[in-house]
Amino acid sequence: MAIGYVMKVKVRFAEKPATFQAFLDTLHRYREEQQPIREVYSRVCALLEAHADLVREVQQFLPAK
Repeated sequence: MAIGYVMKVKVRFAEKPATFQAFLDTLHRYREEQQPIREVYSRVCALLEAHADLVREVQQFLPAK
């Protein structure tokens, strides 16, 4: 479930709230501004780059690139 994933990211980045906020902002821009999925995926991957498990999981929630 997407909410569970977002909560997992929040816990993982508890010590880096700016990164978590940037993650939320990216998802919000995708939903509200219909930002291209390639840009969203690229940004999310950059934010989560040191967390391969989170990068793999985000693919379950974002539409195909």
